[in-house]
Amino acid sequence: LRLPQHAPGDGDPAQALRQHRGELINQTLRTLRETAQADLRSDFSNPAAGAAVPGLGKPGQPRTGRSSDLSLIDEDDVLVDIEIARCTQAIKQAAEAELRDLHTYTSALVHDINVARDTNPFGPERFVRALWRGVQQLPLSRPLLAAFMHDAAGPLAEALRKAYASASRRLQE
Repeated sequence: LRLPQHAPGDGDPAQALRQHRGELINQTLRTLRETAQADLRSDFSNPAAGAAVPGLGKPGQPRTGRSSDLSLIDEDDVLVDIEIARCTQAIKQAAEAELRDLHTYTSALVHDINVARDTNPFGPERFVRALWRGVQQLPLSRPLLAAFMHDAAGPLAEALRKAYASASRRLQE
């Protein structure tokens, strides 16, 4: 784990992770569940709409404030956005074939014969953003949380690659 400069209240990042592991996992899973349920509700009410979850925005779209708001961009926020994008890209690269296969099956399940839209309710960005929400449960500074996301990219990509391959096998059967 490459650690950026600590904020005064950070303490030991490994200890914080051990102490707050359950909170991190619970928040991550809660976020995944909420976004999947929001997708289901929007699919039934308006099939063309994507789901938005408070604090996350629509998948694949940047978060924005009101158009009349002007503010300076915080370096820590930029760092976090970069790590979220980097982690998402790492998963897409590691699981490219598995995601393609799974996309075929999920499209068939929702009768999208042209495979025209993203039908995977648990795509890479959703997992990364859910993990980010979970990581925020740790009592650490934003640069340390971004470092966590940076180091989590590889293991998360490998775990999701295996999960996507397993899901494809089950759907094929």
